[in-house]
Amino acid sequence: LPDKIIGNPTNGTGCDFMGNQLAVLILGNTKHKELKEILFDLGFIPIERRDMIQAIEMLHHERFVAVFIDYDHVEIDALEFILNVRDMKLSIPVIIIGELKENWEQAALQEQRRVHYFPELKNNYSSKLKVNEIVRNN
Repeated sequence: LPDKIIGNPTNGTGCDFMGNQLAVLILGNTKHKELKEILFDLGFIPIERRDMIQAIEMLHHERFVAVFIDYDHVEIDALEFILNVRDMKLSIPVIIIGELKENWEQAALQEQRRVHYFPELKNNYSSKLKVNEIVRNN
């Protein structure tokens, strides 16, 4: 990838976990190895929490540049979680990865600001560009 994509992610926003790398929160027992690989390749540190309460507590105490929901591997109400995120960090992007189970979920989530949806995520150039753009344009 070009330097402008891989470059130093420190831009004065987000938390500064482990030196100059920025953290993203992943909610779920992620089986998406691709997601972690993409995030590492882009210079981010994925921090995983398996349940909604743990994730919300992390959001209260730390700063993240984005939140990912591994929707296929977590039993939560995604809309409720996103509303909780918005109560704390209005502008942080939320990226949902996985198949939404109901049509009303898609409609309700599309009404939310800064929510992005990937039915699946592959570790390829196109996916890296999309994720990078979403997270860095925070």
